[in-house]
Formats: sequence, structure tokens, C-alpha cells
Amino acid sequence: MPSIRPKSKRTRTRGTILKAIMNGRTDPPPIKEWRKEFDRLTATKFTLTERYYALQDDVRGMERLIIKGADNIMQQDAQERQHTHRREHEH
Repeated sequence: MPSIRPKSKRTRTRGTILKAIMNGRTDPPPIKEWRKEFDRLTATKFTLTERYYALQDDVRGMERLIIKGADNIMQQDAQERQHTHRREHEH
């Protein structure tokens, strides 16, 4: 005698989702079209991810450049103040 187990929640959820997608249709689900769309979207995702990481690297480079520029400006300003301070005390 086979045991009758209740369907798992996951199985019921998949069935509910599939029924909602099919919306009463009796023709088979368009799995090939879904697979094509899935593959296209996956490729797009990877392309966008690569672009995101490249942009992230660019931003880090720009941040380093800005920090270096700000440090240089601050050093120049400090040197100019020292020169001005020395000139004032010489006279």
C-alpha cells in the first residue's frame, strides 16, 4: 500500500505560481521561450555587473586623485604660509 504524503509547501507554491502564469490555459507552458528570456536576462545581468565593477574602480581612482590633489593644495598652502610668516619676522 503506497503511503500518501501531503504535498510540501514548495510544491504547492510552484503549482500555484504555474497556475497563475497559465491563467486557465491548457496548452503547455512556453518553456523554450522562458529559457531564451532567462538566458538573455542572465547575459544582461552579467554585462551590467561588469560595467558596475568597472565604474566602481573608476570612482575609486577618482577619489584617490581628488584626495591627492587636495593634499597637494594643502601642502602648498602650508608652504606659502611658512614663507609669509618668515618674511614678516625678517622685516
